[in-house]
Amino acid sequence: MMKGRLIVFEGLDSAGKKTQALALLKRLRALGGKAEVASFPTYEKTVFGKLVGNYLRGEMRLTPYEAALAYALDRAQFREALLEKLRAGKTIVVDRYVYSNFYQAARIKPEQRKWFVAWLECLEAPMPKADAVVFLDVPPEVSERLLEARGAKIKRFRGRDILEKSLEYQREVRKVYLSEAKKRKWIVVDCWKKIGGDLVMRPRQEIHESVWHALKKKRIA
Repeated sequence: MMKGRLIVFEGLDSAGKKTQALALLKRLRALGGKAEVASFPTYEKTVFGKLVGNYLRGEMRLTPYEAALAYALDRAQFREALLEKLRAGKTIVVDRYVYSNFYQAARIKPEQRKWFVAWLECLEAPMPKADAVVFLDVPPEVSERLLEARGAKIKRFRGRDILEKSLEYQREVRKVYLSEAKKRKWIVVDCWKKIGGDLVMRPRQEIHESVWHALKKKRIA
């Protein structure tokens, strides 16, 4: 029987997933909770993580099914460790989890996506189920500006990875995520606001408070 909680953050690139995961971790620990953070893909920790890194650097080409399998196999290496921590009563806050493969669903023709998503669910079925999924919603146009600003700071791939380069693709990814979020009753947090005619990011702490309030409402935090 699970005693702990699994809370997942998903979102487009530069949506602030890592930032919000760490903010939630800090708050949970400050309240005396046993909590840890995890992040996927792991890139260098598993052979499949390295495969994902090669793919994102454009060093190899993978079909949506092949790429999704690589991501899933990377996560699968940590299944038992996650289960053990959850059984021990720990809250695991995850920066990207099984639902990040919706990035690959956006590469599939719309009329075929439901079959791809069904396949993903079978593929990821052995993994621990999330108690809450928080989708940090950021319009691709805002994400694009954040990626530009991040520019030289990106060291892992020496620039954008192949999934970050197309604004049109990011729009399609957002469409898939929002559709699935509605079906699955995820928490959707708008991380942006309109000032004049411009779309800008909300302050990090303000976003965190929205996340915390939504988790409290669901009695997850």
